Amino acid sequence: MKKHLILLICFCLVLALSSVCYGREIYPLGGLTREQLIEKYFSGRALDPIEGIWEYRAGQYYFVININALGNQKDLYTGYDYLMIEANDKSESRIFYKLRKTTSPFIYEVNDNYSFTILSPISMVIQERHTSPERCYSRSYPQFELKAVR
Repeated sequence: MKKHLILLICFCLVLALSSVCYGREIYPLGGLTREQLIEKYFSGRALDPIEGIWEYRAGQYYFVININALGNQKDLYTGYDYLMIEANDKSESRIFYKLRKTTSPFIYEVNDNYSFTILSPISMVIQERHTSPERCYSRSYPQFELKAVR
């Protein structure tokens, strides 16, 4: 009976500690609201072309954040320049892609096969090398004003 109790306690401890170990990767934005994320990661500095909030479908948002904006956590992502983090309305988030700069200021590499290409200030696509775009994203933050040319 004692062995069973000890095993049960050990099992519960392992489960409790394993969720703590993976908490940073599963919720890298710490459960912040959209406004808090904008204030923390985007306000008060010039953003790179890919940085901001991108929407794939209604309610499906992706925050693209420069690694340097992460402060102490940037060392966790050595070899990458940006994180693309999927977030939902429940303040849950997860790292969707880790991106690297390329020689073009409008192309960001995910891995050897996939890359993001910024088509305009308000749209970008992800595509496999030498194929048509697979997904199109539209920028929801920061907003860009489109001005008529006369």
